[in-house]
Amino acid sequence: MRIIFLTPEYPRQNKPEGGLANYIKNIAGKAIKYGYEVEVIVVNDQKKRWNDGGVLINEYKKVVISRFLKSIPFFYQIFAFIETIANSFLVTVILRKNWSKSHFDIVQVSNYQLYGLFLPKKRCYGVITRLSSSSILYKRGLKISWYDKLMEAMEIKQLNNSDCVISPSKLVASYFANKGIQDIRIVKTPVSDANKIRWNKSLYKTYLEKKKYLLYFGRLNEIKGFDLVVDMLPKLLSKYKDLSMMVVGSDEGDNNGRGYVGSLTDLNEKYFGRVIYFETVAKELLFPLIASSIGVLMPSRKDNYPNACLESLSLHAPIVCSSNSSVDEIVIDGKTGFIFENSSSTDLFKKVEMLLNLSAVKKKRLVRNIKKFVAKEMELKRETQLFRVYNDTLSKLKK
Repeated sequence: MRIIFLTPEYPRQNKPEGGLANYIKNIAGKAIKYGYEVEVIVVNDQKKRWNDGGVLINEYKKVVISRFLKSIPFFYQIFAFIETIANSFLVTVILRKNWSKSHFDIVQVSNYQLYGLFLPKKRCYGVITRLSSSSILYKRGLKISWYDKLMEAMEIKQLNNSDCVISPSKLVASYFANKGIQDIRIVKTPVSDANKIRWNKSLYKTYLEKKKYLLYFGRLNEIKGFDLVVDMLPKLLSKYKDLSMMVVGSDEGDNNGRGYVGSLTDLNEKYFGRVIYFETVAKELLFPLIASSIGVLMPSRKDNYPNACLESLSLHAPIVCSSNSSVDEIVIDGKTGFIFENSSSTDLFKKVEMLLNLSAVKKKRLVRNIKKFVAKEMELKRETQLFRVYNDTLSKLKK
């Protein structure tokens, strides 16, 4: 079987990417081990062809509308939509050229950025769309614009043109099911083996060695719940004088456009260097931070069975997450972490305190439960569930 992934992102050396990129790298690598041929078509900022452990990576330059045009407030969303549509069409052209050279069996694409929107209805290959996000579901506290509604309409058009729609979380699947998308299959993200990456402990040794600290990594915005962390930190750091906070992620600001870095800088000064911030950290530097932390904070209001949570658990780090966010589909309250009331910084503080005040015996039990969870997930080999979807899709096409 020959599989093509269409994506706007894929991890590159010295350039960490988001959850979609890491998911594709993980799945593509596992598919190679099962004897499949795999190619990833990436439309981003460069043209390059390279090999990643047997996975052929073909990068193409995307269509980019000038920053000046996109900086005009009234026209920003118009040009952003045109850019999205242009790149979706470009992906289809690239795929057609690829088909003329060598046929393939399965195309897997995300609804994010609509790279499957213009795939032909009459085709000799199966199209699987994985639900990675939603244009409207994640818009907490923000006005839903015509652009959001149009993007969602295009997402639904792509889903209806797919042979199969899959979702890693029940939360996102339920949202699109209510929009009329039928027979969405839940295909959970497999746990990746974090120990396969060669760790670099230099960042940990410089800033955190022999310190007690909590870790947050991810985008700094309200959807990810980072405002709750900022609300909670003064009380937490005042009460626990030996506790530090490590934050890693790009500052996207709150719903009013105010950034968080200023607040983190002020907190760091007020609490004598106990709040440490980095915008980006490569995985080989990040993993030692996760493994040595007291726990990882994942306060997302809405998420989609995040790979970051699975990676953290694979490194035996307890998770503190919010209810009804999809992260709670992974974490077992009181056993592999703690679940707080969605959007409540007060309850987040309480659950963080529960983690900090665990006895040595209870902490060992928590870590033991995490290890059991990870071992079970590894044994289940979630990737085989996805490969069954591929086979089922091809079987239907042949009928």
